[in-house]
Amino acid sequence: MLHVLVGPTCNNNCIFCMEDDRERRREHVSAQTLPDLLAMLASYQSRDAVLFTSGEPTLSPHLPVLIRRARELGYRSVGLITNGRRLAYRQYAEALLKNGLTHLTVSVHGHTARLHDGLTRTRGSFEHTAAGLKHLSALKERYWFQWLTSTVVTRRNLPHLPAIHAFLAALPLDGLVFNVMMARGRGEQHFERLMAPYL
Repeated sequence: MLHVLVGPTCNNNCIFCMEDDRERRREHVSAQTLPDLLAMLASYQSRDAVLFTSGEPTLSPHLPVLIRRARELGYRSVGLITNGRRLAYRQYAEALLKNGLTHLTVSVHGHTARLHDGLTRTRGSFEHTAAGLKHLSALKERYWFQWLTSTVVTRRNLPHLPAIHAFLAALPLDGLVFNVMMARGRGEQHFERLMAPYL
């Protein structure tokens, strides 16, 4: 699978984020031009799968074009890892699917604004992501795509996992993923107070 980093920044500020060198990521990803990214897609011989990631990829103005070009090049799987906030704009969400997006993973860390926003440290992030989930639910009736959610388990949301599961299970998802918090970046910095006990 080809991983393409297209998000120089992120509109969330997750307390457990494993990316510890954000400034270097911003400089590196911002330096990539659209021709650079198109050349990267064309040079990957396997054409089995491409995943757009890093920071928040939906903040890249090139994402719809890159998705469309990947499909034109014959990539069987065109995926995206996102916090889902820009999917709150239905027209944008539909544009990604129209251009050929086949797989999405949306990060959801709580079933309420208090819990989710507390972990993303961004007020309004739950409202946006929840709206994006609603749009994807409706668009699932018109477009074929595989759709997962991803939840990082911490001490804060561990007691609420049944409620989070119930909230997500009501959606037409293809799967739910619950991840162990990685001891990297901010996850390492806040390890003692955030790492959920697994014994």
